Amino acid sequence: MSIRKVLKSKIHGAVVTEVNLDYEGSITIDEALMREAGLVEHEKVLVGNITNGNRFETYVIKGEEGSGTIGINGAAAHLCNVGDKIIVMSFCYVDDISLLLHRARVVKVNERNEITSKTHNYIFNFYFSFPLLATLITTLALFTFLLILVLAKLSGLT
Repeated sequence: MSIRKVLKSKIHGAVVTEVNLDYEGSITIDEALMREAGLVEHEKVLVGNITNGNRFETYVIKGEEGSGTIGINGAAAHLCNVGDKIIVMSFCYVDDISLLLHRARVVKVNERNEITSKTHNYIFNFYFSFPLLATLITTLALFTFLLILVLAKLSGLT
């Protein structure tokens, strides 16, 4: 069984509203956008600048809810300008079985960073919110599948 790093969530088409060189670093994101994208404060993200092609990793800090804030702070502020369109991406690790349930959360926004569409996979979000329960569910599903194969073999169906 392999473990893969896959897209967990992204905010697509966000517009940078502020850049602040004199900050220790990070990206400030409107709390409502964070929640919809399943991001938590201090989570590592990859930022792709659609406008100029720059990419950088940083961590998320909470912005005022409903403000539409997308602020690039610290050294990364050299890589973006106010008005640039960006994609904010987070990733997670999943095993082959979990990959079957996986679907990234995608939040698309307009030029005011208001949500225009979103896709969620609530099974995936629940599944990874409770890792011990996820392991138990996966183990039971695998055991059930193997039991069905053994019973089918014993009864001559395969």
